[in-house]
Amino acid sequence: TPKKKVAIVHEFAEKPRMGKPRLLTLRCLVSPVELVAGPAGGVRAWLDTQAERPAAEVRARAELLFVLLSALGVKLEPADWVVSGPQPAPVAAPPAAEVFALADAAAGNRLGETVLRAAVLLGPDGPATAAPLALGAALSALMRVGLATEARALALEAALQRGF
Repeated sequence: TPKKKVAIVHEFAEKPRMGKPRLLTLRCLVSPVELVAGPAGGVRAWLDTQAERPAAEVRARAELLFVLLSALGVKLEPADWVVSGPQPAPVAAPPAAEVFALADAAAGNRLGETVLRAAVLLGPDGPATAAPLALGAALSALMRVGLATEARALALEAALQRGF
């Protein structure tokens, strides 16, 4: 069940071998409200946990995490999106026609079409390698049609497969 899966992730994240940065990231994706309103201290606290990483890597990780959180419905302040460091390497944008078709399917509450179009947008490797904008569009669409648990699972999968 979805609640059991969330409980398993929380249990995994509580293990002593988990470092603070990884624990905070996983908890934010399972329960995004913890990032903004919880004891974690917000986005800046997460950024502080990344201090040992190179600036370019921190910026790329932050942008991906913020896209994931925003797609999951977390309201981030414009200042939160400002992260110093070199511009990350450009990634290919998802096809505009696919993004708009996905948004239209979600707006029309066409569940099957939304799921199918989200899968197409994520590509053959799924959330592991999808461009952040494609990932954000897919998660937002799934949230819009009521698949919040599935959207969170995909966000968590993307984060874990990218080394968060």
